[in-house]
Amino acid sequence: MSRSLDAKQTIALRTEDRESISQQARSRRIGNGLLARACLRYGLQRIDSPEFEELVAEEAADERERISAAGRANVARRWDAKDNDKENDYVQQQEGRAHG
Repeated sequence: MSRSLDAKQTIALRTEDRESISQQARSRRIGNGLLARACLRYGLQRIDSPEFEELVAEEAADERERISAAGRANVARRWDAKDNDKENDYVQQQEGRAHG
């Protein structure tokens, strides 16, 4: 009897991981989703292994760095916008004095 696929999980992947999944699925003449499910089940069966724990630690460190980098980029954009606002205010004040 077949098992129902009644849940979905969406994840972000690195481009190289997505390409690897596609390549491996093509070589097996199966869909990307089927291969991804098989990889997930394989990983879940080995979730307590030291190798898996190392991989989880690497992924967690990568995630923290991505979040930190995004935060730094957002702060920089806000400061740039603030600086531009101050500059625009100054220019408008100077223009107002020239016309007044």
